[in-house]
Amino acid sequence: GHSLLICANSSVQSWGNNGSGELGTGNFISFNAPVAVVGLTGVFALPHGCGAHSLAITTSGELWAWGSNPYGQVGDGTTANRNAPTPVSGLVSVDSVAVGSQHTCALGASGAVTCWGDNFSGQLGDGTNTSRSAPVDVVG
Repeated sequence: GHSLLICANSSVQSWGNNGSGELGTGNFISFNAPVAVVGLTGVFALPHGCGAHSLAITTSGELWAWGSNPYGQVGDGTTANRNAPTPVSGLVSVDSVAVGSQHTCALGASGAVTCWGDNFSGQLGDGTNTSRSAPVDVVG
């Protein structure tokens, strides 16, 4: 497991296991004390699930993700693990996020809901069982 913390200056610190890059330090080295997540500023929320990927929402509504990515749960259009924060493809003005162990859903300011990642049980709500490496609209 790993932990994340928003600092007073809206930066992020992390610690714990980093085998998939979930600490966002730019490497795969685990740390037993807080270290800086690289490249993030203006963070106001750290939605967190039970998986090995991490997310951050900035005050401008940007969504960043990093860590384990075999099902595309980072949302950058790939399935490569990311050891540093990466913007989620095509999302602007994110209001809130729900994180599963291997998938994520986001509510935009417009009220639209998109999801990405593991979809073996249809959890993305797009009417398929195909995993997605970038956000897709929830049907209906």
